[in-house]
Amino acid sequence: MLQSLYNCRMSELYTILRIGWVACNTNLATFTGFSASYDAVLIAARIAEIDAAELLPDFQARNSIAQNLRTDLVEVNDRVLLLFKQLQRYITYAYAPAQHAAQYDAAGYGYYSEAANLNWDSSAAMLVSMTNFINANAADLLATNNMPSTFEAAVIATKNSFDTIHQDFLVAENAAFVATETKVAANNLCYQNLIAMFSDARYLGFSASQMKSFTFSALLSLVTNTSPAKLKGKITDVVTGLPIPSAVVELTNLGVSVVADANGNYYFNSLPSGTYNVYCQAAGYVDYTGVVVVAPSSLLPTIFHIQMSV
Repeated sequence: MLQSLYNCRMSELYTILRIGWVACNTNLATFTGFSASYDAVLIAARIAEIDAAELLPDFQARNSIAQNLRTDLVEVNDRVLLLFKQLQRYITYAYAPAQHAAQYDAAGYGYYSEAANLNWDSSAAMLVSMTNFINANAADLLATNNMPSTFEAAVIATKNSFDTIHQDFLVAENAAFVATETKVAANNLCYQNLIAMFSDARYLGFSASQMKSFTFSALLSLVTNTSPAKLKGKITDVVTGLPIPSAVVELTNLGVSVVADANGNYYFNSLPSGTYNVYCQAAGYVDYTGVVVVAPSSLLPTIFHIQMSV
């Protein structure tokens, strides 16, 4: 995942960007004397870039569709689990005890545990096993009024519903990822253009007080009026306790993200103190969301550990 280059809230970034380019415009003659590339057209283009980046969807808008579909998936998955338990009971009545274990496995029991832990691929695989098993063993299951004649249709209908929602969820999740990358890339471009202009400003003979208008940290201090704080923690598997490497941690209302190291440790080294929404994503795990209160920098770094489930 593309990482943001700036350590501040997105709202603060946009404010700083505009302050910086207004300062450039105020001193345009000096900048133009240094390089003819600095003109009113350039500044208008930079402001337009900021406006366009700010209008791109925020985290909540990017992920709302996927989150709603995930809720639907959980609901359908509950029906899948119930249907399997019912099928397991029908198998119990249809076959001798010595055959139960083998028949349970043939019906998809090996996928049940992971399906119960919201592993969508396991749920999909179990549905395939269930439908195939019912089709192949219908006569045994229907004998002596055991399995209702409508049960197979119920399983197929649930499978179709699950497959449709699952596919829509994957599409929405990918769209949210692309939208996130687009937002971060647009913000990073705006930030890089500003920093390039700030770097040029150092060679234009401005006084120390004037240079505060061309220094990102000085403008951030002006906008936030707080000292940077720190946040760190460890990302682990909720069952095994093992670290999860390379997980992406994003403070969604700040618009910054980091990647955990090989031991599952993550670290934000410069944040405004405050309350943040935490979003964590790792391959093979359910996305994590939480809230953390980051203490002021006068205290020790805020510790916030994250446990993820499959």
